[in-house]
Amino acid sequence: LRSRENATIASIPLAESIMNAGIYKGELIVNQLGNQSMDGMYSLIIELGQGQRIIDSAFSLDTQPPLLLPANVYINGIQQPSDPLVVVTNNQNSSMKVEFETEIPAEVWVDISALDKKLPRLKKMAKTGQFFSTQLAIDQNTTEPSGLKSVRIVAQDLAGNRSELEMMVEFSAYRTLEMIIPTGLSFINLPLEITKINDQPINIKTVGDLFSVIGSDKISHLITYHHRDKVWRSYLGSESRGRLADQPLDPKVGMLVLTRPNTDDIKLKLSGKQRPILPVDLKAGVNLIGIPYNGHFKTLEDLFELEGLKDLPISIVIGDRGRFRTISAADINTVEDRAVRVGQAFLILAPLSAVADEP
Repeated sequence: LRSRENATIASIPLAESIMNAGIYKGELIVNQLGNQSMDGMYSLIIELGQGQRIIDSAFSLDTQPPLLLPANVYINGIQQPSDPLVVVTNNQNSSMKVEFETEIPAEVWVDISALDKKLPRLKKMAKTGQFFSTQLAIDQNTTEPSGLKSVRIVAQDLAGNRSELEMMVEFSAYRTLEMIIPTGLSFINLPLEITKINDQPINIKTVGDLFSVIGSDKISHLITYHHRDKVWRSYLGSESRGRLADQPLDPKVGMLVLTRPNTDDIKLKLSGKQRPILPVDLKAGVNLIGIPYNGHFKTLEDLFELEGLKDLPISIVIGDRGRFRTISAADINTVEDRAVRVGQAFLILAPLSAVADEP
C-alpha cells in the first residue's frame, strides 16, 4: 500500500487459497505513524513473480469524524444556536422539525428522548439534497416537565467515524388533567399553568380568579397560609378582590378549600402548561404547599421518602373520613387512602427549614 508521496505504508505476503487455486489472500493492517495523519488516497501494488500491477487510488483512508456545526442545524426552521431558544411543545397538532445541512456522505440521527421517553433514542433522518431532516410529534401524555432540554445530532460517515452535537431547546409541556375537589374541607393547588378549564379558555392569575371559576355557589372559602406573617387569609368572594387574600398563584401555593353544604365533589378538567418541577422548600413551622404535577409523585410515601425530608421528623395533615389528622412517616400504614390526587396540596409541619429534592 503506497501513499501519494510514494511512501510504502504497509506490505504483506499473500498466501494461495487451499480451496481455490490461483486465488491469493492476505490481511493488510495500516498502523499509525507517530502523530502523522494517515488520511488520504492510497495506491495498491500487487507483485506476482516478476510481474507487477499498480492500481492507483485503490483505497481511501478516513479517520476524521464528520464536522458538526450548530449553524448547520435548523429546529422548526430556525438556525441554531438561537437566542431566545427555540420553544417546542407537545400541544395538539404541534410537532418538531429537525434539519441538518451537510455535504458529507453520512447517516444522520436525532435524539429528542429528553422531551419524550417514548420516542426512539436515535431517529434516523432522511436525506433530500444537502439536508437531512425528520419531523417528530411529542406525545401529549409525555411525563417530562417543562424546561431546558437537550437535542442530540449524531452523524456517521462511510468510514464509520461518528460525531455528536448537543443543543438546547425550551420545552413547554402541556397536559390535560382531571382534578377533583372533595366535598367539605380539602387541600388543593393548581398543578398546571392553566389555559383552559372544562374546555373553556381562561386566565387564572390569583386566588380570586380561581374562586370565580369554581363558583361561589360551590365553595365558600379559599384559604392560604402566609409563612412570613404567620397568618391565614381567607378569600370569601367578590368582597375579597384585590385584598391580601387575593394573592398571586404560583406552583408553590397550596389552598384550603371549603365547599358549600350539599355540594358534591367538584370535577374540573384542567388544560395548560406543566410548570417546572421545583425542589420542596419547607420553612420551620407550618407549610401549605403545592407540588406541580409530574406523573411520578403518586403516594404519601413518595413525599416522606424525598431526599432531604426522609431524615426530618415532619408531619403531614391529611383528610381522613371527613376529618383532619396529623401523621408522621411511622403512621403511614394506618392511612387507608395514600394516593396523591391531581391538584392535591399538603399541609406540612416541619421542626426546621429544609429543602428536598425535586419530587
